[in-house]
Amino acid sequence: VADISLIVALDDSAVRLKDALSGMAAGSIAIAIGPEGDFTPAEVEAARASEYSLVSLGKRVLKSDTAGLYVLSVLNYELTR
Repeated sequence: VADISLIVALDDSAVRLKDALSGMAAGSIAIAIGPEGDFTPAEVEAARASEYSLVSLGKRVLKSDTAGLYVLSVLNYELTR
């Protein structure tokens, strides 16, 4: 079980990744990054039901392999300061 669970989605209700990590100390993090074209609505709802928080990576839509590297960079920056 992770301390925080996040799903990266192109959803209007998603919060910025930085905001989702605000106040969090280093711990275990589960992050779901979907396929190109995003998760299906059913997948997003299943993640929400499993207590995942929706996060956004900003206005640009990244390819799935680039999104993973971006998320790791943000995590490293935000959690090691």
